[in-house]
Amino acid sequence: MPAIAYLHIASLSFTVFFVFLLLSKKGKSLGDYLLMLFFSFLAINYGTMLVISLDHPGFTWMIEISDASVFLYGPLLWCYVLSFTEIDFRFSPTYWGHAFPFLLALVVLEVFYLSGIEVPDPLRRSFLVLKMASMLFYLLLIFAKLRKYRAQLKAFFSTTDKIQLDWMYFLCWSILIVWSISVISLSLFFFFQIDIPLHGGLYSNIAVSLCVFFMGWYGFRQSQVFSPAHMYKPLLQEQELEAPEIKYRNSGLQEADAQLHLQKLLSFMDDKRPHLDQDLSLFKLSEEMELSPNHLSQIINSLRQQNFFDFINQYRVEEVKKLMSSPQADQMTLLGLGMEAGFKSKASFNRAFKKFTGLTPSVYKEQLKN
Repeated sequence: MPAIAYLHIASLSFTVFFVFLLLSKKGKSLGDYLLMLFFSFLAINYGTMLVISLDHPGFTWMIEISDASVFLYGPLLWCYVLSFTEIDFRFSPTYWGHAFPFLLALVVLEVFYLSGIEVPDPLRRSFLVLKMASMLFYLLLIFAKLRKYRAQLKAFFSTTDKIQLDWMYFLCWSILIVWSISVISLSLFFFFQIDIPLHGGLYSNIAVSLCVFFMGWYGFRQSQVFSPAHMYKPLLQEQELEAPEIKYRNSGLQEADAQLHLQKLLSFMDDKRPHLDQDLSLFKLSEEMELSPNHLSQIINSLRQQNFFDFINQYRVEEVKKLMSSPQADQMTLLGLGMEAGFKSKASFNRAFKKFTGLTPSVYKEQLKN
């Protein structure tokens, strides 16, 4: 048995295991089913690569299905991300249009296969270029969507470590690396006639297999629960990424009232110190202040020129600075000081402190001593 076949068997086994793991999950969401479908097509690809490496004649019909299925990877990932970042996302019939390139390629390739005619090289290369372009197009869409989603989170939450979809970033960056390796390898084979085994696919096959292993390893380590968009549904439509004077033009809050509410907010922050609550959100703070979330968001954005995330974390940084000057500072670790001030993780504490002071917590504390 060729050495590459063992890699395909291991990858196929791991992918199938991943699918069954998702199947066994209780309370599956639409995103779980989409991810399951993504890995199912990946399993078909591995099965096909195994058939090719073993030169088995009984399953050659799978080759064209596997080849065409690459057109589905991008749309499936795109819908998977939308299922977690869009309000009430539904897999409506309009999304079936994304499957058209797959269906067209499948029909064309199967017609050649059933006719017993070899697919012409120019056509095979055209499909190859289109598949690579399709994957890149959807990856760029996904990165743009995740970037916007993270910006929106900061309008509602003071801590985003567990809800910013790091798993999806890892998944997309892994696929982008595999895409780059595949483009280079296949281009060298098809367009520069450099001899690379498996029709130029050896290195991309190895990269995909390693990608699956790392995705599984990373995915199993994640304890986070993805934050569905309905958590902030009442405000999501209001929080478009545009200038505050445009965003809140029709809010109904007069400037004089806004100034009064701002003074009330600043007094509330000084007296009640809500920033010490690690799970403080815009909704919780608006409820405590008896002010609508929309108006509270407008006050912070327009009059303070900050989003909710930065507004609260700046108070937390000031709290840490006070704690560092207190007698009990030497009896606490830097992380302990950060947690005491309302931060929920070391990473968020360090990022915020560096942003508002220009120094890391350790350097700031050292300078304070000196």
